[in-house]
Amino acid sequence: MEFNYSNISEQIPKEILSALESLRRDIEVDEYIDKGGNGHIFLGYHQIFKERIAIKFYYSGENFHKEVQLMSSISHKNILKVWDARTIDGGWAYFLTSELKNGDLDDYINNNRISLRKGLKIVRSILDGLSTMHSPPFFLVHRDLKPANILVNDKGYAKIADFGSIKRLPEDQPYVSGSNHASLYTPPESYERNIYNISSDLYQVGLVMYQILGGNLPYDPLKWFNNREMKKYKKLESDFEKSKFVDNVLYNRAKREKLIDLNTLPLYCDSKIKRILRKATRANYSRRYNTTAEFLYAIHNLGEIPDWKIKDNIIYIENYNNKDYRIMECKNGYVCKKNVGSGWRKEPKIKIGSKKEVVLKLMELFS
Repeated sequence: MEFNYSNISEQIPKEILSALESLRRDIEVDEYIDKGGNGHIFLGYHQIFKERIAIKFYYSGENFHKEVQLMSSISHKNILKVWDARTIDGGWAYFLTSELKNGDLDDYINNNRISLRKGLKIVRSILDGLSTMHSPPFFLVHRDLKPANILVNDKGYAKIADFGSIKRLPEDQPYVSGSNHASLYTPPESYERNIYNISSDLYQVGLVMYQILGGNLPYDPLKWFNNREMKKYKKLESDFEKSKFVDNVLYNRAKREKLIDLNTLPLYCDSKIKRILRKATRANYSRRYNTTAEFLYAIHNLGEIPDWKIKDNIIYIENYNNKDYRIMECKNGYVCKKNVGSGWRKEPKIKIGSKKEVVLKLMELFS
């Protein structure tokens, strides 16, 4: 069934409508997704590729040709394949990609209790994809890494997507200008000096890793205000003033390294994991990981870890040293049980106690 463009023609720039007209002979568009300030997405069926595709239009300005060309030449399992990429009139560009039905990382986090090992596997896959973007001959920084811009495939691996903010690092300097997308993920140097470099991408990966592992990072800007800030915010009248106020609050949190609260992570996220998150999200970019290789090496150094996960408020560890454990509430607190084959029995080396006490004792047992 042919898509009815008349319903959206007033909100779509004429340059995009013209490009869609030229694509109609190969692509049967059947759905439109409004991305607000982050572009326009059309979904449909490609008659030649014989598969579902997405056409993503971004406003990029007039100097986006090299990034578009480079992005279309990248082939990596952790980067959403770009089948075609072009600039069109009016400073617009589009990327033609496959459509992934599993949704983005936001959906995946909300719909799944991600185990510790699986969470780290997702982070490693993001870093693997970024490594290719950062390396020669591409030298690309993404500038808008967040769960909504990372897709997840059937096997639970990440695919970096949404390339509307990518920039190529110039040969004579190690940074580009900052992006104006997603204030929550904007690194302090972009607020302060309007610069963005490789460690800025890794800062955003640090925030994403924190969310994957269960850390609380509210999307509602009002959740970031203290009482004094809330009173000031309520007195503002224009949307512009409110937006700038939110940006300033988030910048101050990031600058003071108060954007993430490591106490909201599950109890089994130990000091080594927290050390990685702190380093990745340092306010001073010279104190962060400078390369994806450094970040990956830090995760590798965690070694073989139990596959902790939470389901229905019960903490599980499956198949660690050929044993399964679970920590659950009981009459006098929390108890650790071990699967002994014939059923679950209390772990004799761990006394009943608070949830924190029992988790820490089990972690000691493994160490």
